[in-house]
Formats: sequence, structure tokens, C-alpha cells
Amino acid sequence: MSDSEFDKKIRRSAGGFLSVSGFFSTTANRSYVENYAGNDTNETDRTQSALFEIEIDETVNKFQYADISKNSAFENEAEILFTMGAVFRIQSVDHDSRGVWSVKLKLTGEEYEELQKLTHRMIDKTLGGGPKVSLASLMIKMGKYGEAQQLLSEIIDDPSIIIDSKALAGVHHHLGLVYKYMEQEQNAVKHYQLSLQMKRQLEEPEPSSLACTMNCLGLRCLPQEQEPIIECLIVISQLYYEYNMFHDALETRQRALSLQSKLYTSDHIDIASSLLFIGQLYRHTKNYDQTLVYFNQCLKIYPVNYGEEHVDITQLLRKIELTTNQMNEEAIVGDGVPL
Repeated sequence: MSDSEFDKKIRRSAGGFLSVSGFFSTTANRSYVENYAGNDTNETDRTQSALFEIEIDETVNKFQYADISKNSAFENEAEILFTMGAVFRIQSVDHDSRGVWSVKLKLTGEEYEELQKLTHRMIDKTLGGGPKVSLASLMIKMGKYGEAQQLLSEIIDDPSIIIDSKALAGVHHHLGLVYKYMEQEQNAVKHYQLSLQMKRQLEEPEPSSLACTMNCLGLRCLPQEQEPIIECLIVISQLYYEYNMFHDALETRQRALSLQSKLYTSDHIDIASSLLFIGQLYRHTKNYDQTLVYFNQCLKIYPVNYGEEHVDITQLLRKIELTTNQMNEEAIVGDGVPL
């Protein structure tokens, strides 16, 4: 096994799980397998020698395995074969005096149950609405939009879904997706808006889920409905900013600014807000020239909307001063002059 693969899957995963994608051939004859384990005497070889020792709980039948020694071409092999998808817990990883890694694994039902719970949580978080919504999602991917629409329309009337705001929001999102593919723009916008409204009202809204629906809604709004698009883009850019995804935040807010410039007068306060936000993003990426460009554009708009002594103007002037100082300091360091 290569160094990187061994570190990632085994050595750094002690206490975690090891899953095998194919059939896993093992032996009950330790001396037989030790001949093949090798050692680490070859310092130029970027591989690791490992011996796996497996403990089996015979009361567990989640994963199939069998003693096939009688069917083997080698009498001393004592082969035990595990089925595809078997999951083991990595109990310990030790390096012995021969330079061979000794990896102790355990096959029990515990791993299976934990992984099943994790899988279900991930599905619920991503889709919401349970197996039927998963089926509808699959239908959408297969291009069976009519069948998906019919199934989702049935799910939306399910009493267990109606009382679950998160699940219901997921159903509306999927209906929006279906209608988008069916080129029914009004219906798509309607269901995306319902989904967004429900997600915002959750006790703990998930930023990634909100951003997904907002993005879909922004793309589907009709030309005369510019303000909902702008609102979505602004919120998405703020979410990207919170997750330190500055490039995506910048790209999204610039799209919002482009639409604002077409919809509002050049001295509108919302345009100033976008200019300030974009300037701050450039400042985070240390592009101070662009930072000052956007800050100064914002500064031209503020006096039209605020009094000269307004706190926002004072704060912006301070930001411009700090940015100018940072730019000058980095220029001095770049020239090799000590500060």
C-alpha cells in the first residue's frame, strides 16, 4: 500500500472505519501471510508493509464471509473471503520491529449501524422529506419530470410532511426544480419562493440550503422581477463571505451591483452598500488598489444620502485611511526597506 494511501485510510484513522469495495481475501494461517507482508528495508520504495489481524463477532451477520479453504487450489492457504462492502473498525495501528505495520480490525454490527444512521442523516439533511423525495430526486435526474411532479404533489399533502417545515421546504424546492425543467417559469418561481420562506422561518436555518434555493430563485425570476434577484444575490454573497469564500462572494455581489446599476439611480444607497461590500472583499484579499477604488466610489454616494457628520461617512473615511496605510506599509516591505 502506498505511503499516502496507508496514512489516509489506516494510520490516521485509528478508531474509525475501513470499508472494502471488493471481495476481501484473508487467511487463518498467520505464518502463511507473514511471508507476503514484506518489510520496510527498501528506503526508496514509497510503500508500506502491513499485516491485518481481524477479530470477528460470529453473532453478527450484517456482512457475509465464508471459509473457502476446501475450494482453494492451495491447501495451506486457509482462505476466508469477506463480501464486498464489508466494514471494519480500526482498533489499533502499531509498527513492529520488522518494519511491518500491525493493523487490528474488528468486524461487528456496531459499525454497520453507525454508518446507516450517518447515511440517513446525510440524506435527510440534503433532501428532506424521506425516501419518497429521494425517489422524486432520482426521477428528476432520469428526466422523468412528469412522474416526479406527480409524486411530489402527492407528498406535499402527506400529513407527516405538512407538520415538518424543513421537509416541506425540501419538497417545494424539488417542485421548483421540476417546473424549471418543464419550462413552467411561474410555477418554478412560486415553489422556490415558498421553499425559501419556510427555510428562513426554521429555528436553525442552514446557510448552504438557503443559498441553494436563493440561487435557483434568482436564476428563474422573470426580467421585470429584478429586486428579488438582487436580494437573493446579496444574501448569497454574504453567506459566501461568512464562510471565507471571498472569490465567490465577490463574483456574486458584482452581479448584484450590475443589476442595481440598471434598476436604480447612480446615487442610490443600495449601490453604495454593494460598493462598500465589494471594497471590503478586495481588502480581505489584499488587493488594496481595488479596495480604494470601490471605497471612494461609495464615498461619493454617501453625502447625497447622509449628512456630512453621519457615522457611516466617518467609518468609511477611517477604512480608507487604514487601507492606504496598509498599502504603503506593504510597498515599503516589498522594496526591502525595514519598517
